Amino acid sequence: MQSAWEIWLEFACEIGAIDKAERAQLQQRSKSALQELAELQIPYHLASDPALRFVAMLRAALASGGAYVADHRGKAPESPGIWGWRRKQTGRGWVPQGTRVGWIARSELFLEPTASYQVAQLAAGVERLPVSEQALRHRLRERGLLASIDVGRHMLLVRRSLEGCPRQVLHLKASDVVGP
Repeated sequence: MQSAWEIWLEFACEIGAIDKAERAQLQQRSKSALQELAELQIPYHLASDPALRFVAMLRAALASGGAYVADHRGKAPESPGIWGWRRKQTGRGWVPQGTRVGWIARSELFLEPTASYQVAQLAAGVERLPVSEQALRHRLRERGLLASIDVGRHMLLVRRSLEGCPRQVLHLKASDVVGP
């Protein structure tokens, strides 16, 4: 847009519709207006970022009972309420809600890639994530949301033993999903 405007200003100056001082003033006004517009667009770009939407949809699924995260043994984690668990009606113990999407160990979150992707897509409703599961992994890495990757195997999934079974999972910081 800026380039087209500059070409038009050059034309206007050549035919005598404006002088060089007006041209410089209009170029500066245009540059300032486009800069302001770009800054106003930032929140909209962030809202459409697939990695950030994935995290938001996962957070929504945990809060609404559409998903849960277990501890590394498959049991209720510390602070189960924020990880998609609800108190039993008797008030003693916890019950998981929805689909298990991962495991938590201290401040580390390990997501089962396919289950977490499907749950996020379901939570997104008609505004589905516009990327494939594989592309989402790359977007998570680009956004700095993956806490670690398997450098030796050149993979975004890491190997962890969870519930006594070897698994390939996405490794995130728990605080990036549910906050500090």
